Amino acid sequence: VVQCGSYTGNGSSTGPTVTLGWQPQWLLIKNTSASGDVWVMFDTVRGQTGSNDYFLMADNSGAEASDSTVRVDYNGAGFQITGNSSSINGSGNTYVYVAIRATS
Repeated sequence: VVQCGSYTGNGSSTGPTVTLGWQPQWLLIKNTSASGDVWVMFDTVRGQTGSNDYFLMADNSGAEASDSTVRVDYNGAGFQITGNSSSINGSGNTYVYVAIRATS
């Protein structure tokens, strides 16, 4: 199952919650309001800890990275942005996402 959508950032570490109806195992997020921000990819296999989550940048050849401001928490019904980086949660910015469902 794949779902695409958008959300508006609030710049807070208690960022927006996106309800999908299921828990994702993979996310791709892009800031559409600001130029220069990268496509950020998260997945549960890479190590989503809620503190320094590991992620990849789809449009960058660099190795995986971690950053305390680039974080996402998963729940049984979707995900919440818990970092305040402009790449995933700048105040008032619009973000598009692609989410792929976790297997049961």
